[in-house]
Amino acid sequence: TALTYTYAGTGSTVYSASTTPPTAAGTYSVTPSAVVFSVAGTSSKYSTITYNPGYFTITKKALTVSPSNTTITYGTTSPSFTPTVLGFAGSESASTAASYIAPSCSVSGYSATSNVGSTFTISCSGGSAANYSFTTTDTATATVGRAQLTVSPDAKSVIYGQPLPTLTFVINGWVNSQTSSTAAGYVAPTCSTSPSYTTTTAAGSSITISCSGGSANNYSFSSASAALTINKINTLTITAANQSIAYGAATPTNSFTTSGLASVDAISSLTYTYAGSGSTTYAASTSAPTLPGTYTITPSAAVFSTGSASNYTTVTYAAGTYTISAAALTITAASPSTVAYGTAIASPTFTASGLNAADSITALTYTYAGTGSTVYSASTTPPTAAGTYSVTP
Repeated sequence: TALTYTYAGTGSTVYSASTTPPTAAGTYSVTPSAVVFSVAGTSSKYSTITYNPGYFTITKKALTVSPSNTTITYGTTSPSFTPTVLGFAGSESASTAASYIAPSCSVSGYSATSNVGSTFTISCSGGSAANYSFTTTDTATATVGRAQLTVSPDAKSVIYGQPLPTLTFVINGWVNSQTSSTAAGYVAPTCSTSPSYTTTTAAGSSITISCSGGSANNYSFSSASAALTINKINTLTITAANQSIAYGAATPTNSFTTSGLASVDAISSLTYTYAGSGSTTYAASTSAPTLPGTYTITPSAAVFSTGSASNYTTVTYAAGTYTISAAALTITAASPSTVAYGTAIASPTFTASGLNAADSITALTYTYAGTGSTVYSASTTPPTAAGTYSVTP
């Protein structure tokens, strides 16, 4: 035995009569027709065959709406929440379900001034779809999290050898019109250099300024970075000290003065070059002259025991004056012994006071002259007559 069944929507359900069973939620009639008996001719046994419809309902499938726990950043307006919706039939989803309108979720009691750590309940309501109902009893928790502050150190510069300038910074990211002076629990970050700057850090070194620490009740801190520029000192002038000696004296130890030398630097040695000046002829040499005259003494090639010439834009060397004055030399004739008339006079001798050890006297001219009542005109010829005489070299 077989029947043909025809389905149709009833009430507010729109479903045109069809032998295909409906699938959408709604109320339907199902009407049999065209009975086929298992034994041929059976239908002739009935004067009338009446077909009466039956009725059935496809109810909406329940969807479960579940919000997720989330964090709301301090100072922001309440965000929108997208819940998880579970229970779709088959491969349907929110994007394919007929007449789907998403439920809405909100957080109760939150405001932009709610403090970090505060918690609030997220609940959902509404939602509709042709074939689904919505269960919105699940809730979630929204927790207020810290707002992010960015600490940006200011770029700084310093001249080599000088103390580190005060490191400053700006902070961006405040909310609710707050500042460092009004934010609850504010403790300022501190800034430092890496590598650590000292007054002996060479000019041109790569130094980074960064900040760390810092706290406030409703904020977290992150740091940017900036550069510390170490500039060279403009000019270092090294001047040889003036020196003055008498001929024959030991060559003095040279010294120098500086202008512009950083207090942390020290010069351990210099090369000194001597040269004749004015009427003095003396070719440039690192050996000190010995003869009387006027010379320049020019420093060069500074050797630093601390620091370096590279910390200065220009190193200038200034000459000093080296003067060797003529020495006083006194030559005294030794008095010859008294001799008897007719005896040959011995060759005179002498002593020298002030004679440089490097010099020697090979010969002198002696002049004899009578003294007292002795008459003998000055002559290089020794006298022979009895009398008293002087002998002058």
